[in-house]
Amino acid sequence: MNIVSTSNRSIPINMRKTTIFSWYHSMIWSLICIIAMVLSDPTSLFSYGYALILLTASSFLICKHEVKDVFFTYHFYLLIAIVIFAIQKFQFPEHEGLTGDLAPLDDASFYAEIVDGRVRYYWIRSVDDKMAYSILLKLIYPFYINTPLNIVTVNILSTAYLPIFVRRLSNLMTENSKVGYYVFLYSMLCPFTLFFGCIILRESFTTVMVIAGLCCFIQKKYIPLAVCVVSLIWVRFGTLAFLIVGIILLYRFQLKRKKRTDFYFALLIIGVIAAFYLSFAFLQDFSGGKLSNTLIRSTDSERYEDSTIGSIMMLPFPINIILSTAFFLFIPLFNIPKPVEGYIILNGIFQGFLTPLFMFFLWKYIFNASLVSFYRKNNDAVKQIFYIVLLFALLLGTISMQSRHKTVLFPILCMLAAYGRVYYDKKFAGISTLIATLIIVPMLFIAFINFIKTGF
Repeated sequence: MNIVSTSNRSIPINMRKTTIFSWYHSMIWSLICIIAMVLSDPTSLFSYGYALILLTASSFLICKHEVKDVFFTYHFYLLIAIVIFAIQKFQFPEHEGLTGDLAPLDDASFYAEIVDGRVRYYWIRSVDDKMAYSILLKLIYPFYINTPLNIVTVNILSTAYLPIFVRRLSNLMTENSKVGYYVFLYSMLCPFTLFFGCIILRESFTTVMVIAGLCCFIQKKYIPLAVCVVSLIWVRFGTLAFLIVGIILLYRFQLKRKKRTDFYFALLIIGVIAAFYLSFAFLQDFSGGKLSNTLIRSTDSERYEDSTIGSIMMLPFPINIILSTAFFLFIPLFNIPKPVEGYIILNGIFQGFLTPLFMFFLWKYIFNASLVSFYRKNNDAVKQIFYIVLLFALLLGTISMQSRHKTVLFPILCMLAAYGRVYYDKKFAGISTLIATLIIVPMLFIAFINFIKTGF
């Protein structure tokens, strides 16, 4: 069945009222957040109140039929953010609740730029050379900032909308609210999003712009789509490639089938990706390096030469692209967490331990849905989702060298898993379970061996 329609209809009425949580859930979660905030950082109570005003206004504007859910997701992520902040502040007080030196991320840079260098930790960048996302957050929150949690309470506003837009995209593509139900839960509970969406990074914001942009294209809402495009160009230009490729694929499924349509569209998508890949160095030189913070892939390849992805990228073309695509499909690999110099590394726990465990339960459904997309005709919904997964992985393997950029792929993987769960085809149950086992068992074995070798 062809799911994506060329009509001007919005989400069907029976899908607008598929809220999962009630005001009671949000009130309970809000009370827990307030108590946790009072105990960890009372200065953030003001920013929390301000964020609630922004959340109320934006939710009634963007998703008035899903206000209850977006209020719950905001408080759900806020509590995770408070816990992360409190643990990091206890372990690395000189880093004020940020990720620290043992597993550094860009949250320290963003925060230093937002507060004009008013930080206790060593920071080498100039406050006059700010990244666009730092400027955006400062525009949204123009008040005095005491701690990173002050700005995190505003930053996770975009994270709160991620499950909302992923469910909306699922409803538009599959017209099945049960699939949307599982997509919402999977995307909300994904440990990868829980961590990278709850610290001062732009991954969740750019992912929401991509998913929202796809929804706007399907619904023919071109002004909001333009807003998504402009936001991506400003905050991170490279992520725009995901939206463009997604739109091209969706447009392909809107057309009447022709014998050579798939061939031409495949050439078009490959051409877009190849052009971006081949022109990367030229764009950097032409911009005098000014695009380095808005493109995904770092041109400083020596920084990653000792990593797995760095080794893959050093291989000849197109072998490096094929292997890097597979790499981004299956990372992060399972790893048993251990303290580093006596400290708990939350990045390692969320990314290397909890995320693979989370995916272990989904791979069976992902492969079942993938097999259905190959062998079942007249099933455009799952075909679209499957192709978007492959294309996003291909893009990541082409223009990215950091695992956290997979944030844009996880919501689509959750869609594929949700579809596989609702439309589980017993004909492919054996082979999908076998493939999932062949992925999971070696991961567990290698992680166990590495844990034994290195010890505590």
